[in-house]
Amino acid sequence: MRNGIDVVHYSLDLDVRPDTGRLDAWAVLTVLAEKPLSRFSLDLHALKVKRVAVNGVVAAFALHWMYLLLQS
Repeated sequence: MRNGIDVVHYSLDLDVRPDTGRLDAWAVLTVLAEKPLSRFSLDLHALKVKRVAVNGVVAAFALHWMYLLLQS
């Protein structure tokens, strides 16, 4: 467990366009928290993020270097 969370499942829907080098994706993660958290981060390796939802509710987020930062 890292940062107090454990990602137990990833579901990915990918749209790969080799002719343009573009990759669009939709990712759903099932994450378990060790205890209630006010924030946590996920490694993204410089991917762009347009929207984040937590339990189906749009959540505030920030991108910092290669991390997605979520705060409740």
